[in-house]
Amino acid sequence: MARYLDRDDYTISIGVQHLNEILDQAAEETTKKEDDLLQEAELTAQATIEAYLTAKFDIATEFAKLSTDDPDTRYRLIMKCMVCLSIYHLYLTISPRDIPELRENEYNNCIDMLDSARAGQMALPGLGDATDPVVGTAFGSNTKFISKPFLDNSLQE
Repeated sequence: MARYLDRDDYTISIGVQHLNEILDQAAEETTKKEDDLLQEAELTAQATIEAYLTAKFDIATEFAKLSTDDPDTRYRLIMKCMVCLSIYHLYLTISPRDIPELRENEYNNCIDMLDSARAGQMALPGLGDATDPVVGTAFGSNTKFISKPFLDNSLQE
């Protein structure tokens, strides 16, 4: 099955040998196979990115692109972010208390970048605009109700 990322894409942030070590260790901690663990981490990373960017960018089109496409038109910043988030989630599988500081920093940097992009403080020109309008809730207040206006001193001149 073709996916958005392949193992070679992880060299953006980690060596293949080190990735294999993390996957081996994660497989020992669970009853799952290495490929299943990697796919779950990628799906979690993808869901995180979608949660931040779907309202503002056409992220579904980006994730429809595959690692096997020729030419490769995947947006590199999203690839990097997805790799960092995936590695972080693999470390969570091994031991949530012993995540290396580098991985925590990369995770936090990606979340900050996603938050900035969602807030419009950072442009992601390779992703285009979302096709659906943003639906949100407007907050405000009503004018103050005064049950006995003749007792309210603020209304007097």
